[in-house]
Amino acid sequence: MAFIVSGAIAGLGITAAGVATTAAVVGIGATAYGAYNSYQATQTQAQAARVQVQGAEVAVRAAQLRVTAAESAVLGPEINIAAAEQKRIAALFSGEVTARGYEFDAAIERRNATIKKQDADFTRSVGEIEQTKAGLAGKAKMGAIRAAQGASNLDVNSGSAAQVQDSQRAINKYEQETIQANYAKAAFGLDAESANLTAQSVMSEMSAANARKSGELGAKGAEFEKAGAQLAKRGAELSVEGARLGVEGARLGVPAAEFAVTGAGYAGAGAIASGIGSISSRWMDATRVGVGTSGSTSGSTSWESNSYLQNQPDNI
Repeated sequence: MAFIVSGAIAGLGITAAGVATTAAVVGIGATAYGAYNSYQATQTQAQAARVQVQGAEVAVRAAQLRVTAAESAVLGPEINIAAAEQKRIAALFSGEVTARGYEFDAAIERRNATIKKQDADFTRSVGEIEQTKAGLAGKAKMGAIRAAQGASNLDVNSGSAAQVQDSQRAINKYEQETIQANYAKAAFGLDAESANLTAQSVMSEMSAANARKSGELGAKGAEFEKAGAQLAKRGAELSVEGARLGVEGARLGVPAAEFAVTGAGYAGAGAIASGIGSISSRWMDATRVGVGTSGSTSGSTSWESNSYLQNQPDNI
């Protein structure tokens, strides 16, 4: 059987050693090419891992910027809290000041109403006095008239003398009624002014109460605004915490990416070492079939002189 195979190969003009040599060379080349491709793949992985490192570092920087932005966002609610507190104080102060102004006006108005009432009472008293004086003066005139009539030997109870007396009485009554009416009118005007001032004082007191209530409501609204700003601040603070956690998470990505770079480097070295080992193994196999020995590349090694082929079983 070995003789038949050897004859066939010889008939083709190709020695068995040449075939083995060619196969060994092709195997070494394929192994070297595969090792090179493996190394190139690991280099590509390493480059991708380096890009991941850069991306992780950029993510850390972006996360830090988000922390800065979140910290800046806290300032707005803090300002709103301070503004709401100032607004609350201003509302209470404004309401109190306005209320006290109205209360002062009410006190003045009550005092003026009392004075006007006193003036009205005084005017009525003066009117009564003046009316009394007018009555006394009228009686004096009547007495003088009667005395003059009696001195003239006239009958004071009849005739023209009595008519003169009646006329004087009418004049005296008219004067008294006029005095009474004038002082009553003046007293009525003072009473009206006193009533108006009293009513105005009541209105001023109501305005004072409303002003104080308005200040309290304004303060309550400012407290709600302050509470809303405090909630906004808490939300901003939580955003800061979240951003800081994002920074920590991004920082964890950097060592992982760097580990991927290191792993890719080790993989490249492993691919080179594996390729060298495979090439060495192929070379050893090739040397066993005569590659690198005398006559192995001449193409003229005979069947009988090749110990590798001679040691093979006959059934190949």
